[in-house]
Amino acid sequence: MTGAFDSVYERIISEARSSDDDNCYCFDVDGTVFNTDAKVRVLDPITRTVVAELTPSEYNDFNDKPENSKWKLDFSDFDRFDDSSNPKPILYTMKILRSIHDRSRKKQIYVITARRSVIRGGLLRKFSEYGVVIKPENVFCVGDAIVRNPDSDIATEKAKVLRMLRRRHSGTMEFYDDDELNCEIARKINVNGKKIKVRKINGYLR
Repeated sequence: MTGAFDSVYERIISEARSSDDDNCYCFDVDGTVFNTDAKVRVLDPITRTVVAELTPSEYNDFNDKPENSKWKLDFSDFDRFDDSSNPKPILYTMKILRSIHDRSRKKQIYVITARRSVIRGGLLRKFSEYGVVIKPENVFCVGDAIVRNPDSDIATEKAKVLRMLRRRHSGTMEFYDDDELNCEIARKINVNGKKIKVRKINGYLR
């Protein structure tokens, strides 16, 4: 697997180095760039007792099943991004991100996370620890939109951000995410004939 990844990595970096200067690169956080100890707690809708604790990846699978809509969910773990949540980089993805960062204008890198903006400061500090400096305005926390509109969902809100960025940048646009639904919707985006290269982060990259 490592050899296969190295081949993909070299191709991505070669494209970043040689193509249009107005490229942009968009990265999810949980399960894509970092893993943390944060869990989604599944609560009994009547007693509010915890019946399960899910990682972000497990939650993606759980949330895809309509029969699971009966449960109440507690996302409070995701309102912090500091040492108490033990963030660890997913090394292969971080390698790609750092290489793009070192070869591109910093304003071309965006973060699109399902979390709320309360974590923006901690997230930026953690990226900085790994040599990646991202402007605060380039971090999109779509969890805020879900609070405002509970009938929406993460994939829809991420797609809104991606369409806006696709209109903003004339060059190649890439999106890195570990969730298949987010990736599927991103693949369908087409703004004036310009699409998005989707890089789904698979389990072996962890």
